[in-house]
Amino acid sequence: MLFLLLGCTPITAETGDTADVFDDYEALGVCPDPGGVAYLPPVPPNVMLMVDRSGSMDTTVECGSSSCPTRWETLMGLTPIVEALGASTRAGLTAFPDQDGECEVSRIEVPLGEGTAPAILQELSTSSPRGFTPVAETLNLLYREGRLQDPYRDNVLVLLSDGLPTCSGEEAAIDAVDRLTHLDEPLAFHVISFA
Repeated sequence: MLFLLLGCTPITAETGDTADVFDDYEALGVCPDPGGVAYLPPVPPNVMLMVDRSGSMDTTVECGSSSCPTRWETLMGLTPIVEALGASTRAGLTAFPDQDGECEVSRIEVPLGEGTAPAILQELSTSSPRGFTPVAETLNLLYREGRLQDPYRDNVLVLLSDGLPTCSGEEAAIDAVDRLTHLDEPLAFHVISFA
């Protein structure tokens, strides 16, 4: 995302730490004369990883060998990608279901932020697949939490899953996706399927 400022109009924000980005530029005097033009560097996007750790992720994948990895072990192969994300984005992690394996999803494991790759990888490495697949419940948590509605950043949600919702069902998940993708601020939604 590239911002072009015309006429040195002050920019303010009510959401989180994004306003600090613009305060820094104002302090540097990026627009020294009225009517001037200033180019600001890209602002790191928000990228939330929504990871399925339901029981079916413990299923072995077909690989043509006697010792094939599970879907969860395959997902852990994304470590280099998560590490690369940390250098250029504000990344976060929401894994579902909660550790008890039920349909409730009560927290975001790693809130969006810079330098969160180690925390994301630590959370995934200490997780184990079990329980149900509360897709709608997780999407609704992200909607209520609101951090993917930042007007000054690209907002991206990446769902990594191997199956259909097993709690509220498919219709509830579709409704939750619809709610998130029709926010005032655009949200890019990507799905990586393991089956």
